[in-house]
Amino acid sequence: MQMPLALTPRRAALLGALLAVLIAGALALATASGAGARPAARLALVKANPVTIAGHNFRARARVQVILNANGTRSRRPMTNRYGAFTVSFATALDRCSGWRVTATQSGRAPVILRSPPRPECAPLRAP
Repeated sequence: MQMPLALTPRRAALLGALLAVLIAGALALATASGAGARPAARLALVKANPVTIAGHNFRARARVQVILNANGTRSRRPMTNRYGAFTVSFATALDRCSGWRVTATQSGRAPVILRSPPRPECAPLRAP
């Protein structure tokens, strides 16, 4: 005689636990493989004289437009390495009182901005 496959409370609990384990495993696998998520691109000031900027987590082996706004505007177009990193230098210096801004853009991605506002404790420049 064949027994029907009734869904007893014990079987329902086992089935629920099995489904939970399968879903957790699928989520862990998707997260570990990247699933299209990239870390945010970032910029860092390496040196103030001459101005040296480092960028990380950009698209690999692609050009980046880097613009420095400090006592005028200067631009460079470095190529990222295979890890999406670059270093670029500008033939100028940053003083501690002036505000400056660096913008890095790469096609298909949002611009990344690194800035330092003017410091209020610094005396303003006097006209001659």
